[in-house]
Amino acid sequence: MRATIFGISGCTNGGKTTISTRIIEELKKKDLEVAHICQDDYFKEKELVEQVSHNDFPEVLFYHYDNIEAVNHKTMREFILEVAMKTDVIILEGNMICELEKVVELMDHIIFITMDKDTCEKRRNNRIYDPADLPGYFDQIVWPAYLEHYETAKKLEAQGTSISFQNGTDPLDEIVRNVLKMLEKKLFCLIRIQFSEITVEKLEKFVILPNCGAVSTFIGTTRDNFKGKKVLSLEYECYESMAYKELRRICWKTKEKFPDVERIAVVHRIGKVEVGESSIAISTSSPHRREAIEATHFLIDTIKSCVPVFKKEVYEDGSKSWKENCEFEDFKKELNNKIDLAQEEI
Repeated sequence: MRATIFGISGCTNGGKTTISTRIIEELKKKDLEVAHICQDDYFKEKELVEQVSHNDFPEVLFYHYDNIEAVNHKTMREFILEVAMKTDVIILEGNMICELEKVVELMDHIIFITMDKDTCEKRRNNRIYDPADLPGYFDQIVWPAYLEHYETAKKLEAQGTSISFQNGTDPLDEIVRNVLKMLEKKLFCLIRIQFSEITVEKLEKFVILPNCGAVSTFIGTTRDNFKGKKVLSLEYECYESMAYKELRRICWKTKEKFPDVERIAVVHRIGKVEVGESSIAISTSSPHRREAIEATHFLIDTIKSCVPVFKKEVYEDGSKSWKENCEFEDFKKELNNKIDLAQEEI
């Protein structure tokens, strides 16, 4: 998966949409590609939503939109995975996303917006819903559901899920600053596989941080010869889903090996790459130069040995030759073994 996924959850009318929009604006200023996915876009049709009787007036029925069964969470998860291959960051917004186990496991960090009952009710009364809130809906459905979601969020925190809590009654600008600060701490790696030319300045812009005194950048370019033959260009292909998975794994492996490294950016070209053009660029940052330099060295060596990227060399004499990283044989054998096992099962 390419994207870093952040969740904005918590109390209804806690300002989640406004906060998400402001955060997206700030991240885009940093040349990041950001997608916004809203839980509310995946509510089921009204006739498929559970109806609950009013506690005091059984003839009055509420549509229970604060129940996770009101959300088509399978479709939402599939869309998240699809978008995660196409963008750098996903902001996933919804009051119930902490209840969706298969969605929680996709998120790198969750911000949970808290609020007191009186403020929440006042804000809710100023909103228009379809279907409209009936008398008693807030006390019987909305507020108890929020308390359940809050308890779930606290359990996730106790279990080690990366989650932060933010008071939704704080001034909006303060909330946005706090949330952005929390998210930027978790925004560790930038990974892209692209046809377009690599702009190294964008990688370095991502990794540069106030607490880092060193940035190390490696650029791999197409050279004009191979074993005495004149090379005109290279053409790269890859298994994108597998490549993104491996690149993300390698970034975290690098962080484990070099814990002082603050950020990593990796961009790999696919398609045609002319002589002199960049095919891969890596940037790392750390407080001191040794960690950044060693991490960058480790990254390029590990990427060459593990990531399923193939290249075709095009020569001046008209001949062509497919190449793969010489270190890639172990991966290919593993892949072939998996294919053989799958065929045996069929």
